[in-house]
Amino acid sequence: MSRKVQRRFNFTNRVRIPQSAVAFAVEEDGSGAVVARLLRLELPEDHPHDEAAWLAADVVMEAWRMSTASYFRKPVGSVKDLKAKATPLVEEALEGFDGAAGITFRLKLVDKADRRLLAEADKVGSDGDVPPADRSELIVVRPEDLGDLPWMIDWSEEDGSGPVVLVNRDMVDHANYLTHDAALAGAIVPQVFREVLFRLCLRDDLQHSPWGKKWIEHVSRFHGEPIPQLGGDIGQLNLADTWVRDAAVSFAAQHKLKDKTNDRLMAAAEAG
Repeated sequence: MSRKVQRRFNFTNRVRIPQSAVAFAVEEDGSGAVVARLLRLELPEDHPHDEAAWLAADVVMEAWRMSTASYFRKPVGSVKDLKAKATPLVEEALEGFDGAAGITFRLKLVDKADRRLLAEADKVGSDGDVPPADRSELIVVRPEDLGDLPWMIDWSEEDGSGPVVLVNRDMVDHANYLTHDAALAGAIVPQVFREVLFRLCLRDDLQHSPWGKKWIEHVSRFHGEPIPQLGGDIGQLNLADTWVRDAAVSFAAQHKLKDKTNDRLMAAAEAG
C-alpha cells in the first residue's frame, strides 16, 4: 500500500533559532503586573539572508498561556538594536496575564521591507519556571491525524493524565493553532472548558483525580459556585449545564475574550 509522504518547503529560507539560544525570565512586580525580560538572544552568524536586511529586521516577541487564553504580541526593536543592548535586551509588561507561571514565548525576525519571516525561535519557556501543580497548564495540546477535522478533545487518558486537545497536524502552523489568533482562541478555548467541566460534573471519580482537582481549583478562582454533585442522577443535568455555562461566562469575562476577539476581527477587517 502506498504511503502518503508530506513534504514541507522552506521557500523563505527561514532560520530556526534553537530554544537554547534564547532565555526569558518572568516575574510579577510590586503592583502585580507580569513582566517578561529577554536575557539572551544568540543569533547565528551564518544565515542565508542579506546582512543589511538581517540587521534591520524587526524582532517580534509573542507570549501566550493556553489555559487562560492569554496572548501578547509586540515588536521590540531591530536585530541591530538588540545586539547593541546590555541585559536585559527587552523588558515588557505582559498585558492580560495574571501570574508568571506557565507562559510560553516565541521570537520572530521579520523583514522590514517585505515582512517575510526570516527566523524564529518557538516554544521557549522562562528560566526557573517550574509552576506548582495548581498553576501548571490545564490544556495539553498534541498534533494528530484527524482527517478533515481541525481539532477535537481526546478522552482516552481521562483516568490518568486527563483530557488532551488534538490539533490536526495538516493544519498550517498546527503547533500554534490555538494561540496565534485571538479570534480562534476566543471561539475554541471556552468550548474546551465547557466540555471538560461538564465531564467532571458527570463523573464524581474524575473530580478526585489529580487533573480534575486542578481544573476545579482553577475554576474556583473566578467562579464562586462549587461544582454540583449530581450523585449519578441524570435528572439533575440542568444543574450541571447551568454551572458549566456560568463558569464559562466568568472565565470569558476574567480574560476579556470578547474584547480580544473583537479587536482581532476589527484589525482583520481594517486590513482587508
